[in-house]
Amino acid sequence: MSEIFFSQQNLPETISKLSQVVQSKSNVTLWLKGKKEKYNFRALSFDKDKLELTIDNTFSPFQPNSSVLCSFDLLGVTFFSEIIYSSNSSYNLLIFKNPLYKSERRSSFRLLTFPHHQVWAFFDIENANEGGKIIDLKGRGSQTTLFKSFLKVIGDHQTADQNKIKIRIQDLSTTGMALEISDLEAVYFDKGMSFHKVDIVFNDETIQIPTAKIVYVVNYISSDRAVKKYKVGIHFENLTPSLDDKLGRKINSLLRLTDAKKDFEIFLK
Repeated sequence: MSEIFFSQQNLPETISKLSQVVQSKSNVTLWLKGKKEKYNFRALSFDKDKLELTIDNTFSPFQPNSSVLCSFDLLGVTFFSEIIYSSNSSYNLLIFKNPLYKSERRSSFRLLTFPHHQVWAFFDIENANEGGKIIDLKGRGSQTTLFKSFLKVIGDHQTADQNKIKIRIQDLSTTGMALEISDLEAVYFDKGMSFHKVDIVFNDETIQIPTAKIVYVVNYISSDRAVKKYKVGIHFENLTPSLDDKLGRKINSLLRLTDAKKDFEIFLK
């Protein structure tokens, strides 16, 4: 399916993505709307307060204060924006005054699972991988004296296999998923860590992800200040074309179901 879906990023997501461009030393592509010529630059620094991205100044293809289209790739996902281009003898500067958009293939539509759908992710906490190193997560939990408390608190999250926990997915696409976790669960989730053979469990189907890599763990603003929560972003890796298609078709079927529910609620009014 060739249709593209663009989802607008909010301010924290925009700041995060532009910071990652610098950290990963990614290229930024610039071009004028309607023109074929595209120019690649290396991201050097980012001012999150001004939303200004500094790129290398090997050359200046545009007039200062020009409106220019911009794109960059992160973890296989392409982001786009219309920016203001500025330059002088010392730097080229990209000013992000307009929204940043994430592009996904139609099969990668984002499914907001909560509250309409109960979709769970099962993680093996006995072993995980970080930079090629095997980590004993169950041991980590014991060392922090949280493991036993964690099993008591999570209740529904406990499974028949004591080496696995299940966490409800907040949103899902074929490129990854987002979770909401508490302090007790956070001990098992670090940025850069990879889990293998993660089961995504729907009401009527289970789809196993070969590798799921944690790309961010950030504080989550909650109305309940007594409980500290985190949002975890996970990227799916090593998906075969058939698995990608299978997951995409499942997500799209649930999206259509959700839309039908909304239409029916409007009809009842």
